[in-house]
Amino acid sequence: MTAREFLAWQEFDAVEPIGGERLDLAAGIVAATIANANRDAKRTKPFKPSDFMPLAPKPPAPPDGGLAGFIAWARDHNRRIEGTL
Repeated sequence: MTAREFLAWQEFDAVEPIGGERLDLAAGIVAATIANANRDAKRTKPFKPSDFMPLAPKPPAPPDGGLAGFIAWARDHNRRIEGTL
């Protein structure tokens, strides 16, 4: 594998995770489906896949400070995607 191919795979993985994160999401979807099929709809709210993914990274909080807050949020988000934090 060339360095160029390796970088291409890294970029692809940043957009569409290949490894454990993807498997955790798949397991969370299955667990949430089973839990929702067996819950009392009158007493509990529906489960989300993230309820069954305790190690999942939390998404960055949405901006709340006007344009400057949005720009700061976007920069932070982009750094996380690029892995430069």
